[in-house]
Amino acid sequence: MRHLAATAVTLAGFTRLSRSLSTGRHSVLMFHGVRDHDDPRMLDHDLHIPAELFSSVCRHLARRSNVVPLSNMVDALEQGRPLPEGAVALTFDDGYASNFELAHPLLMRFELPATIFPATGFLDGENLLWFNQVDYALANTRRDSLPAEFAGNAGPLPLTTRGEKHLALQHVLGVAKHLPQEQVAGFVAGLETALDARLRDCATPPDAL
Repeated sequence: MRHLAATAVTLAGFTRLSRSLSTGRHSVLMFHGVRDHDDPRMLDHDLHIPAELFSSVCRHLARRSNVVPLSNMVDALEQGRPLPEGAVALTFDDGYASNFELAHPLLMRFELPATIFPATGFLDGENLLWFNQVDYALANTRRDSLPAEFAGNAGPLPLTTRGEKHLALQHVLGVAKHLPQEQVAGFVAGLETALDARLRDCATPPDAL
């Protein structure tokens, strides 16, 4: 649990925040989602900080920091106005349901403002976040190996254990992130077909969504 907490805090940028507060600079602390358990249908939960840890972060910020709306920070910096010492702004990327279901009650409890940058196609149900599609396909496939064309120089890769699937996920994400944007959707669709596991076919979306 201690290792998990340290990892989540580091991923959220909290250690960088601590350094900036000690030097009087301003910081933006960025999150994606919050979770109260791990969904077995997904492999990577690092983007979703445990709710208990997020509560601790909020408590610490409320007691020791000056949390301001991101818009206030931007306006002050653009207009050359001073901000409170060690000002902090909180943001969430993508617009996961947990932003409302888990994060919002904690933000309200500690009276902390936050800004959400939603992926509108994702929220409208027209598009899926491609990295979630990759994660789901690898976590739920019954295939025992990943074709080489999806794993780059590392492939083909075995998919017989959850650990092997997690390793394969890192390779696939690395390949996809280096593709031109217009090629990512086709790459992911091909992966889902090869693994015979599509997030769109999931009757109940994973909790991370």
